[in-house]
Amino acid sequence: MTDFATSALLKNVFILEPYRGQDLGKWFVEYILEYPELQDVQRWMLGTKDAHGLYRRYGFKSFTEPEKIMMRLNINADQA
Repeated sequence: MTDFATSALLKNVFILEPYRGQDLGKWFVEYILEYPELQDVQRWMLGTKDAHGLYRRYGFKSFTEPEKIMMRLNINADQA
């Protein structure tokens, strides 16, 4: 998701088991970060359970001020 200027959020990115180990994750991240219409995005964000090393290669870092990040969960929404 992006506004093409101030922020972009990578969501629900995963490689299916039969396709892992083929550098598809690297290809995807490089493709998205090099996409012409996204070159002016100032802040990229994502959440990952186990691919921190992959994203660090492309400049992603942990929040420097996590106390400024807020979240709201909707307890009535399907949390599948």
